[in-house]
Amino acid sequence: MAKPDDAQSVSTGFRMVRLRPGLEAQHPSLGRQWYRVLDRNDAALTPTPPPGQLWVEVGPRVRLLPADIFELEGDLVS
Repeated sequence: MAKPDDAQSVSTGFRMVRLRPGLEAQHPSLGRQWYRVLDRNDAALTPTPPPGQLWVEVGPRVRLLPADIFELEGDLVS
């Protein structure tokens, strides 16, 4: 049984991510476009993402994805 998550949303300090260069073949459903990051997903059993993961809006879906496959908005990598 899932416990309710009463934790407040914590700002991650960034709002947009995109797939790191060279990972397109491993993640064909993600293009090299910018995706919005959510602090929490209240529709999920665990609304706040576990360490090392992000709630990312991909099209009409919100997906829990590993943070290390993304570069953050403002990174110099293009």
